[in-house]
Amino acid sequence: MSSNSTRLSADVIANFSKKLTKQRTVEQLIESIPESSFQAVATLLTNAIEDRNSRIEMKAKEEQRKAERLESILGAVESEMIHNGLDHTDLLNKLVKRDKLYAFIDEGGKLATWPGKGPTPTPLKRLIEKGASLEDFEVNIGNFT
Repeated sequence: MSSNSTRLSADVIANFSKKLTKQRTVEQLIESIPESSFQAVATLLTNAIEDRNSRIEMKAKEEQRKAERLESILGAVESEMIHNGLDHTDLLNKLVKRDKLYAFIDEGGKLATWPGKGPTPTPLKRLIEKGASLEDFEVNIGNFT
């Protein structure tokens, strides 16, 4: 099936769904059903509506169970954290891994950065040789995300 015919079908379905929300349109559609096939159509519609209601209820129940499981897990984690003297930031800092970034002034007097990978830039290496530590130049990139 081409995308044009698929799109047309979606448009037709959307248009039909809109019409089904209007009482007068529904009544007109029902009146247009021939008496000879009315009961068969009524049975099909009833079955389809019951099936859809059942799927909606099942989905709602599953979402409720999932929310309850999540609440239970979060409660257990929170209780364990309190028991161990931890707070939410301790957990987040452990879960969110961020690469380090180092900022320093290069030989030309300009701000330079280094991601901590690869060879250490010469200006930064010289600053460290003069007694600075690498941590002195670390930028907390967590504040920028």
